[in-house]
Parts: sequence; C-alpha cells; structure tokens
Amino acid sequence: YLISAVATDEAGNTSVASSALSMVIDTVAPVAPTLEGSKLGKESKPTLRGTAEAGSRVTIYKGEPVKDNILGQVPANKEGRYVFVPGVGFADGAHLIRVTATDAAGNVSEASGLFSMRVDTAPPAVPVLTVESPTNESRPEIKVVAEAGSVVTVFSGGSPLSGEATEEKEGVFSFVPETAFADGFYVLKAVATDEAGNEGGSSVEARVEVDTLAPGVPLLYVPSLTNDSTPEIGGTAEAGSKVEVKIGSIELDPVVVSPDGGYSITPSTALADGTYLISAVATDEAGNTSVASSALSMVIDTVAPVAPTLEGSK
Repeated sequence: YLISAVATDEAGNTSVASSALSMVIDTVAPVAPTLEGSKLGKESKPTLRGTAEAGSRVTIYKGEPVKDNILGQVPANKEGRYVFVPGVGFADGAHLIRVTATDAAGNVSEASGLFSMRVDTAPPAVPVLTVESPTNESRPEIKVVAEAGSVVTVFSGGSPLSGEATEEKEGVFSFVPETAFADGFYVLKAVATDEAGNEGGSSVEARVEVDTLAPGVPLLYVPSLTNDSTPEIGGTAEAGSKVEVKIGSIELDPVVVSPDGGYSITPSTALADGTYLISAVATDEAGNTSVASSALSMVIDTVAPVAPTLEGSK
C-alpha cells in the first residue's frame, strides 16, 4: 500500500499531501525451513545448514521450538540458504534439533522436522592384534579386536597394508593383506577409526615371520642289520623342525630336531623280525614339509642260530 496524508486547519485551509509511503501487509508465515547436517560426527560444533525463505531469520532450537531451547539465529541469504555453527559445543551423545524461519513481517513458520544427530568425540580403545608366527602363508590372516563398527587399518613397518578388515562378529576383525609378503620378518600394528571418524591409538606391535620354503630332506641313519626289536633311528634335519619317521607302514610319533640339527627316535613297540624300508620327512615351525628321504633298508633278526655241533677225535 501507498500511504499519504493532508492536514486541514480550523479555517478550512488544506495542506499539500505528504509524500506517499509504502507499507506491505504480510500475514502469511514462511514455509517451514529444511535442516541438514551430519547424523554422526566427531565435531562438538557440527555445521548445520538448510533452506528457508530468502531474507528470513532462522532460529535453531535444541528440542522443542521454545525460547529456552534457542541455540542461535542466522539469516537466510537471497538464495534462501543458511549455515549455522553453534557457539558452544554439544556434549557427546544424541541431540534433537529443530529450526523455524521468521520473515521481515514477523511471521513465524512451522518448525522443521526433528533432526537427530549424535556427537562422538571420544577415540576408540586401542585395538589388539594377533597373528600366527611363524607361518607358511604369504598372505597370513591377521586378527584384530577393536571397537565394533570401526574401520581397522593394519600397518607393516609404519606403512598401511592394502586390504579390508572384515568384522566377523561384534568387535572381532579379520584382515588378509592383498599383496603377498616375501619370506622374512615383519612388524605389524593396527589402528581403529570409529564411525564418527575418531582415530584411536596404535596396538602393541606384533612380529611375524613368513617362511614359505620347505626344509631340506632329512638325513637318516639306520642299522642295516640288527637284533634289537626297538632300534634307535637317528639323523639330521633343520633345527627346530619335527621329523616323522616311517618304518614300513608304521608311522612313529614326530620328534623335535635339536638346535644342533640332530634327532633320534626309538619305536615304542617292538618290531617283528623282518626287512623294513625306513624314510623320514621334516616339517618346519611354519608348517612347510620336506620331500621324503630316500628309503633305507633295515633287517631285524632276533632269532639266535641253532646251537652248533662239535666233533673231533676222542
């Protein structure tokens, strides 16, 4: 509306009309604004944004849209967009946010829908990494216990390994590197990043030895002829490996090779007289098994000869 005024005195004289002033009457409330933001984050002062009537004043509330719950106010720009960063950080936990828009005429919109967000500024607990060592797997499975739902990164020598850790059950992860390790020693550690983006501390380092090479063929020493039904069988093989000796169809319990490379084993049950072919294989600590040794022949004869006769001149 354009509004002007004239004045008439008591004698009936009328003034010139005033300059016309413009007045807008607006009784229509703005459309309820929208509200967006991160539903989970590590920032205690998360950025909230949305759309509202251009030029309106957007009021942000924690919970119900009442005066005591006001977090702050920001203007909507000419494109109808607004951005709000709280002056005071939120405590860790869940929060419900609403906004309203107030236009230049003072009309207040309906409140936006409830926006639920969770603030988490606490880093996850330090994970625990375990791996079998030594191992004959060039891509060994690495187990990590960490915060459920987190992203686990495994490092070797300070560099992240390619691959993805999968959560087998709540808080228990399995990681198999995409790239095979060469034989050797490696120092591994793990870091967990929770769903909010907080990164925790590094796990205690774990040392793993990768050994994919089979041990050498064990050497075997057996008597070719013996009257002992439980003969001692010995030889040499890779130190620390386990040697399994086979006497014919009989498999003896494995024996651990001493640090100097020697081993010795005796059958626990007496062998019947006869001829036996004996061979041995060695399995190292990583689980690699050697080629079987060449079979050696052993004869067991425990039967004494018949008493000899004796003749001569009486």
